[in-house]
Amino acid sequence: MTFKQIFLPAGIVFSILVSLAWPEPGSCLKDLGLMTALVVSIFIINGYSVRLSELEFNRRFVLVLVLVLLLNLAVAPTLAVLFARLLHLPPELATGLAVMSSVPCTLSSAVVLTQVAGGNVLLALLLTVGLNLGGIVSIPFALQAALRVGGAGAVSPLQLLAKLALLVLLPLACGKLLNFLLRNRTPPFDLNYLATACVIGAVWLSLSKSSGVLLAFSASSFFLVLAGALLVHLSLLGLAAGVGQALKLPRGDRIAILFTASQKTLPVALSVFAALELSAGAGIMVCLIFHFQQLLLDSIIAARLAR
Repeated sequence: MTFKQIFLPAGIVFSILVSLAWPEPGSCLKDLGLMTALVVSIFIINGYSVRLSELEFNRRFVLVLVLVLLLNLAVAPTLAVLFARLLHLPPELATGLAVMSSVPCTLSSAVVLTQVAGGNVLLALLLTVGLNLGGIVSIPFALQAALRVGGAGAVSPLQLLAKLALLVLLPLACGKLLNFLLRNRTPPFDLNYLATACVIGAVWLSLSKSSGVLLAFSASSFFLVLAGALLVHLSLLGLAAGVGQALKLPRGDRIAILFTASQKTLPVALSVFAALELSAGAGIMVCLIFHFQQLLLDSIIAARLAR
């Protein structure tokens, strides 16, 4: 296991411990607006790193993209509502599961896992870009439907769409513009570390602001959330595998669909909570539990597929 692989989980564990032991600095910095600055920085970095020039459209790719969009951005929130009701999750936990299930796939790990498993890396990259662009539009409406049906709250989709455009889409565009102006120059350091550090910082600020909720997070809540996250993720894995089989795609394409259709990105989930301006310690914990279980489970699956 490399340092890059343990940097995010170790950093998040450290941020949880610090927010519990000494929440005042993080809470104060969040009140000063540092949370928004960190979220914007994450997507400027992602925009600089994304290679839109690799997008290639053909009939089969469009069909696969549409099916993956439906699975990842429409079916997943529906599953979150279903399993939240099945497990009788309280509203704050149901909200966290709905938010995490509404966001698109990860910008990096879905592609990396596809590569490890011997899948079609280019297809995984194309689907990842398509999902993240489509997710900006779909999240507010999917989240509104999920929260309304699940009884966990309400959200104005147009207002959230406008805020996500400012927090996610505009920084992505700025990062891409910066990449163009610098002529795709390779930075002197790994940008992934900087983006990961911003994610860790955003988690620290969020949990510090809601340290009381975090302290009240019981073992029973943890296992309920873990069960909900696993049910959503396993269902998406099964449906994604079924799509690949039904379309009789090559093995490499099926692997790419498997990971891109089932994974969820933590930074976008954090941006949703920032846009909603919620004090959401419990919701953030749900997102963290979902994030860790998918990384662990998908790493095991990728290792087995690589044999």
